[in-house]
Amino acid sequence: MALKLDLQKAYDRLNWNFLQTVLNNFGFHDTFVNWVMQCVTTVSFSVLINGGKSKHFTPTRELRQGDPLSPYLFILFQEVLSKIIDREHAAGKIMGVAMNRGGTDFTHVMFADDIMLFAKASNREMKKVPDNANYLGAPLFSSRSRSKDFKYLQDKLEARLKGWRSKCLSWAGHCTLIKTVAQAIPTYTFSTFDVPNVICDKLDAATRRFWWNPKKENGRFLAWKSWDHLFSPCMEALRSKYKVTDTWLREEPRKYVSHTWKAMERLKHLITKGACFLVSDGSLIDVWKDPWIPWLSNFLPKPNASYNDPTPMKVSCLIDSTFRCWIDTKLSDIFDEETIMAIKKIPIPASQATDKLVWILDSKGNFSVKLVFNTNQQPLVEDDDGLWKKLWKLKIHERYRVLVWRIATGILPTRLNLTSKMVARAIWFGTSWAVHANHFTVNSNLDIIKLLCDPSLPTNTAVPSRDIIDQTTIQFVTTLNCIWNLRNHVVHKDHNFNILVVIKNLEIRIMEHIQALVEPNFSDETKENNSTVWQAPQPGSIKLNVDASILSDKAFIAVIARDSGGSLVKAWTKQAVTLDPAMAEAAAINWSLELAWLKVLSTF
Repeated sequence: MALKLDLQKAYDRLNWNFLQTVLNNFGFHDTFVNWVMQCVTTVSFSVLINGGKSKHFTPTRELRQGDPLSPYLFILFQEVLSKIIDREHAAGKIMGVAMNRGGTDFTHVMFADDIMLFAKASNREMKKVPDNANYLGAPLFSSRSRSKDFKYLQDKLEARLKGWRSKCLSWAGHCTLIKTVAQAIPTYTFSTFDVPNVICDKLDAATRRFWWNPKKENGRFLAWKSWDHLFSPCMEALRSKYKVTDTWLREEPRKYVSHTWKAMERLKHLITKGACFLVSDGSLIDVWKDPWIPWLSNFLPKPNASYNDPTPMKVSCLIDSTFRCWIDTKLSDIFDEETIMAIKKIPIPASQATDKLVWILDSKGNFSVKLVFNTNQQPLVEDDDGLWKKLWKLKIHERYRVLVWRIATGILPTRLNLTSKMVARAIWFGTSWAVHANHFTVNSNLDIIKLLCDPSLPTNTAVPSRDIIDQTTIQFVTTLNCIWNLRNHVVHKDHNFNILVVIKNLEIRIMEHIQALVEPNFSDETKENNSTVWQAPQPGSIKLNVDASILSDKAFIAVIARDSGGSLVKAWTKQAVTLDPAMAEAAAINWSLELAWLKVLSTF
């Protein structure tokens, strides 16, 4: 686990008293410390207030930017932080990361005001991260008190309003600051978190006080108008200004209107995709202009060939008010057969009521922005069998998911070579699962995706039956990724490869992903207990560990000897005469036995 920390206003927050303490504890002479403190503390500031300078005042913290001495002093501060991290590491509270087995752990790297922290990826290590750490301005961790977690929004807003109180602003200035600055402060947090109502009320109260009483932070004030009426939604103002009626959908766009209303007019074609009248008495519905037949295109009727009457007509003219049914003779005289059948599907309520414009794409007839967005996206994404939903729900690495998406959309320049080429077939069959490419039919890129989402091939992996589909998917997608990467190395880097090494590495990757899938809910302690770690031999004994490494055309084996304390006693390495991974591992074991039999350690 790696965390990059960006210290907010690092130079401005350094306390001078702490600086003096650090210099004294590092052993600098008192005279030198006094010189440094004189260079730092003799600064003073003056600000402009209404065009005039204020009295000079002296701060208690910060290092001056651009001062040649400041970077060196900042390094001393960083050294204190580094010592604190080392102390936690020595106490075993954080583990750090080692570059190799038996190497020294490192926990942090510092450069200027940037810090990289390294720790083990476990819940215990994550709890050591400061609770007040932020990411993109939002808290990285949450506590039981959600109001406390989001109090920083209130503090930010009040700090900004406090700076505005001393300014001579008009009502228009107050309005502009509230709309462009104050209301923009919590925008990102509101879009990503469910902020508690108590925090929202406090933000509202602070803004309300600044509007009605901008000069004072405390005390009571007189509000001349209800805040709910003052901050009514924009749509209510637009409805009042432009006199929006139920006929808005079929009206021509107005020319001289605000930009906000023009934006609303541009969305009219999206709204008409689902807006349709619910017929009651039909007195408000124009037969030819208003949408009222859900089963027809654009929800509008079609006249028959003999009807040619341009006179406007209401739907109420087609309804028998006594028996509350459609008048068949009028329907046959005016509309074609398809329209007549669609109209007769519309039920007429037994009692008269007012016609209502509803959103037919919702089961309750309610309009929402989400439904409009989904309706607009439907022509772009055709997914009758739910294939795309299955794709994005696959339990695979995000990198593999993007690769599969590229294959599905046809933007990966391979055509069907991921399964048809001889090298690809060798990789498919060469693994311990021995998949024959001939066992599945692939005629298009979508066939590959269907195979991943609903695999039907038998496997030889000893896994629980409930996970067989997910693990087979992992096997397939990891193999596809291996073939794709191998193709790129050969085409772009002229890479020579050993097919046995490729298959061996592929099997390792597959098992790593399967293991991560089978044990997703294990605790960190369980993983640590079950993980394979080096165990020291008995005192007075030597333990030999072996390994093999295969490159493109060479293989090497190695043996290392360590004592009961874990210290390296001796190491050997040589080139093997085989390129088979299993044979290389066996050669390494055999060599270690020969070394032990010859007792070469006794001469070391």
